[in-house]
Amino acid sequence: METKNENQTTLPGLGAADNNSQRKFFKNYIGIIIKTITYNILNWFKKALLPFNLVKKSIRKIREIPANIVKKGGRRYTIRLPQLDCLKEIVESIKDRLYMFAF
Repeated sequence: METKNENQTTLPGLGAADNNSQRKFFKNYIGIIIKTITYNILNWFKKALLPFNLVKKSIRKIREIPANIVKKGGRRYTIRLPQLDCLKEIVESIKDRLYMFAF
């Protein structure tokens, strides 16, 4: 390998490879890995915990569920949901499925 200057390296048969392009490639690769892990966790959450009528819904539809994250004393956070019957069913279903995982 010949080095022409500090930013370019000549590879046999490939020409000049810019170090900046290698950094961009690595950054894009890490971004794809993070997005893939996020997608897989979301799919697991949908399939494992949500009721059957919400499994086929998109994440945008699931995000429409109104909720507030509230800090309660010190470092403790809770989720506050409005008093809706459909949300009670969803929360009960999630609790039941989590209980099934525990035992």
